[in-house]
Amino acid sequence: MKRTVRSLIDSKKPFIGTLMQFPSVELTEMFAYTGFDFLIMDMEHGLIENNDALAMVRACEIYDTAAMIRVPQVDEEKIKKALDMGASGILVAGVHSYEDAVNAVKYAKFKPMGIRGACPAVRANHFGLDDHVSYYEKQNKETVLFVALEGPEVVKDIDRIAQIQGIDIIGVGPVDMALALGVPGQIDAPVVQEAIAKVKTTANANGKLYASFANHIKDFIDSHEPADFYMVAGDTWLIGDMLLQVGKELNELRSKQN
Repeated sequence: MKRTVRSLIDSKKPFIGTLMQFPSVELTEMFAYTGFDFLIMDMEHGLIENNDALAMVRACEIYDTAAMIRVPQVDEEKIKKALDMGASGILVAGVHSYEDAVNAVKYAKFKPMGIRGACPAVRANHFGLDDHVSYYEKQNKETVLFVALEGPEVVKDIDRIAQIQGIDIIGVGPVDMALALGVPGQIDAPVVQEAIAKVKTTANANGKLYASFANHIKDFIDSHEPADFYMVAGDTWLIGDMLLQVGKELNELRSKQN
């Protein structure tokens, strides 16, 4: 059985993944092989189009890595496309209100839970080669929905959002939250951390997972805060860390030659 985001949740163990912003099958394979439990193809800030995302999802499957797709906002067409291509989970960014969260469920789920457009001949159902009757119920049960809350106004609605059936994971877009709270770039600022703590506590109290975010894996290693769902900033950050070190070594080599 292939690893999915739902199977990771059902394991009751913490899991860790990262965002992929480069539209590269090769990089996706490398990151999957490294040992991440899941990868999120970032169609919000990455340069990834539908065909790229599909190829990257396939690359995840080769290495038994759960595949998610991040869409930039609560958009019916984008959510449907991402799920039809076979991603086992979807991260919906740009959730600014209770209504946005409700609509995210509506677009990600088939009736009776939502209004997702139905077609049994999509990749998620092996292009129609799988059962046409059970497909819809199976998708509603197995598809994982992760909503990213952005802005202080939506934090005020967290009590209602955390009770919405169909949402599995709740997170905070820390960069957007910091900008909205007047502390741009300062995701560790007390006002941002207070908002995050409120969302996490409320999400967990209502049986939802909270997505813990950090720029670097070592941030999680050094933290004493337990988490269910670890999300590292992404391929750009991790490759950037490596290249910064390479830059230091290049300078060291040049100084040695002088």
